[in-house]
Amino acid sequence: MLQIEMEAQYVVQEEDMHKIVDWSLSSMLFRYGLSNNIELQLNAPLIIEQMYEYDHLVRNSNRFSNIQFGASLNLWKQRNILPETALMSRVILPINKNENPNKIGEILALNFSNVFLKILP
Repeated sequence: MLQIEMEAQYVVQEEDMHKIVDWSLSSMLFRYGLSNNIELQLNAPLIIEQMYEYDHLVRNSNRFSNIQFGASLNLWKQRNILPETALMSRVILPINKNENPNKIGEILALNFSNVFLKILP
C-alpha cells in the first residue's frame, strides 16, 4: 500500500531587529507498506524562507530541504489506553550547497497513536 501525507509547518525566528519566517509547504511524506508491520518512508519538504530586517522583506527564497528516508516498524497495536507504537528510523541527507554534504543526520523515534473516536464501522 502506498500512502502520501502532506503537511505544512510555519516557523518564526526573531532576534533583535531580524526575523526569519519559514514555511514548509507541501512537505510530502511517502509511505510504502512492505507488510502490516513494516513500511518504507521518504520525506521531501519544500521550504519558503523570508528574511526581514526592521520589518522589511530583504530576502525571499524557495528550496527543497534535506531529504529524509528510512523505515518504520509497528511494535504493537492499540490496547485500551495503551497506544499503538512504532519505532521509526530515518537518515537525513543534506541537499543544499551551503550545508556540508559529509554530514548525514539521523532520526530515531518512538511514535504513538490512539484512536479516540471511530466514526465509520
